[in-house]
Amino acid sequence: MKNLSARLGFWSSLVSIASFVVFTACFLAIFFVNAPFSWTNLEDFSLYEANSFTLFKYIAMASMIVFACSFVVLTLCTEDTVSPEKRPLLRISSFFALAFCVTICINYFVQVTATRLQLQNGLTDGLVQFTQSFNISAINAINMLGWTLFYPLSTFFLAFLFDHHKIEKTIKWFCFANALMMMVGLTGYVANHFLTLALSMNLGLGLTTLGMTIPMAIRFKKHIA
Repeated sequence: MKNLSARLGFWSSLVSIASFVVFTACFLAIFFVNAPFSWTNLEDFSLYEANSFTLFKYIAMASMIVFACSFVVLTLCTEDTVSPEKRPLLRISSFFALAFCVTICINYFVQVTATRLQLQNGLTDGLVQFTQSFNISAINAINMLGWTLFYPLSTFFLAFLFDHHKIEKTIKWFCFANALMMMVGLTGYVANHFLTLALSMNLGLGLTTLGMTIPMAIRFKKHIA
C-alpha cells in the first residue's frame, strides 16, 4: 500500500508540474498572439474575445483544473510517507486542498464552458458576474478564495510534515513561501491593488508551486520500492 501511495504521489507530482508548465507556456503565448486587454465593460470584453485567439487561454484554464485535482491526490498520498503523529496536520492540509480544488475548478469550468459558450452566442445578459476577466466579479472572488486562502492554508500545514533531509527542508520552505505569497495576493485582491495581485499570483505563485512540487516528486520517487 505504501508503495502504491508513493507511486500515486510521484505521478500526481509530475502531473502538477506538467500542468503548471503548460499554464505558464500558454500564459506567455497569450501575450504574443493577442493585444493586451484591460477591462472596461462587458461589451468591450465580448468584442475582444470575438477578435482574439482564445485557445491558449482555455488550455491554461483546463490545465489549472488538472493541477488542482492532482494537488489533492499529492497531499493525500503523503500520508504513508510521514510519521503517524504528523498525520492530523496532513488531514488538515488535505481538507484545505480539497476546498481549493472545488473553488477554482468551479471558476475555470464555468469559464471554459458556460461563459465561453454564452459569449460565442452573444448571450451577455448577467454574464459580467461569471466572467473571470472582470477582476471583481463574483466568480473571480470564488477563484481567489481558492488560490489566496484555501491553497496557502493547505501548503502551510503541509510544510510541517517535512523537516528531516535536505530535500524535505526544501519542500518545507517553499510551502511556507507559497503560503506567504498567496496571503500577499489575498491582501492585494481585497485592497484591489493590481500590481501586488499580479506579482504574487503570477511570478510568486509559479515559483513557489514548482519549488514545492519538483522536490516532492523526487521525494516520492525515493519511497518507491
